[in-house]
Amino acid sequence: MPQLIYSDIIVVPSDTLYNIFYTYKIPLDHLVFEKGADLFLAQYRISLEVFDAKKDKFITRAIKEKNIQVPDYDQTLSNSIFSEGSLELKLIPGNYSVTEIFYDYKSAKEYKFPQKILNIDTPNKFLSPLIVDNQTFSCNDRESNVLADYGGQLPFDENEYTFILPVKNFDLDSLSVEIIQEGDTVFNRILKNPARGLFAIAECGGKIILDDKSASAGYSLFKLDGASTKIKEGNFAIKVFENSSDSKTFRFTCKWINKPSSLKDPEKAIEDLKFVEKDSIIHALLDADKDDYQKELAEYWKKIDPTPLTEFNPLMQEYYLRLDYAAKTFGTVEGINGANTDRGKIYIRFGKPAEVVRASDEHGYIVETWTYTNTQRKFVFVDKKGTGDFSLISG
Repeated sequence: MPQLIYSDIIVVPSDTLYNIFYTYKIPLDHLVFEKGADLFLAQYRISLEVFDAKKDKFITRAIKEKNIQVPDYDQTLSNSIFSEGSLELKLIPGNYSVTEIFYDYKSAKEYKFPQKILNIDTPNKFLSPLIVDNQTFSCNDRESNVLADYGGQLPFDENEYTFILPVKNFDLDSLSVEIIQEGDTVFNRILKNPARGLFAIAECGGKIILDDKSASAGYSLFKLDGASTKIKEGNFAIKVFENSSDSKTFRFTCKWINKPSSLKDPEKAIEDLKFVEKDSIIHALLDADKDDYQKELAEYWKKIDPTPLTEFNPLMQEYYLRLDYAAKTFGTVEGINGANTDRGKIYIRFGKPAEVVRASDEHGYIVETWTYTNTQRKFVFVDKKGTGDFSLISG
């Protein structure tokens, strides 16, 4: 089941107090919308409650309410459009437990999530890396970096992301970085020319941004580009060090947000190559050890990867998104999986048609004609049983 909220807690030391930034993203399809005059409306509240972890004593609370308005009904069903925001607290060093509470006004439902433990102690000079979009965002006439992580997770997709590495050493000129995954070093570099100053997390234009400010003291902010595309789905670590005796390792997860449902079972995903691949190839893949199915599937698609220098394969994603769509859209009242129908098979092979025309023939049957302008192909289907099972009669 998809997460209701992707959230993270970012701790930034500041003299005797610590700035605590709570960030969140909520997919719009997790909110309840009502139809207004010409808009679809949703409303929710996010509460953050902080307790002393040892004494279970209430310390403080932060609350944010948001009203969401979208013009298109399809947007209310989207799991790739988000409402996002941030809350800010200030805490002294100590051990805390933090509870997130989400309340949806339209459904009158409240969700309380498991407590997160927050230990604030003498800070290491290396702060946890921040994940931002590769492109900047114009905010109040300034170009700012937009936080792109999902609860501290690196998105696994075709976009490139940048790591911002804050170091509480204003005079540091260079920083060594290694990224390690599955025991291998997949990326290493010496970073130079950091930005210098103070930074905070803020909201602007519906985005969560890294708000950096020039100052005569504060942090060296090193920027690491070109690394995210080398990271596969799964766990990885970022090791930063000034020298061999002064280092810190941060552990992350690279997650495929909104991964196609048909890809979640590697064995079934291999079997579903039947729409485009020979049985002998599929059987060869399935002859591998079950624990290696994910690897075998990735290697199969890597051979026809249009972006071979990156770990993410957009062709693989497109194929399984088509499978999901076909299974959901072209199923029949008799219970036939939509991917196994004639329309489903054509959709999986050729994608969305440029034009779909429905009409009745001389026998009163519903006829559907799909036209693909890019390949100059046309497919004609007829539903002779009235069950939604359209048979291919021409194409």
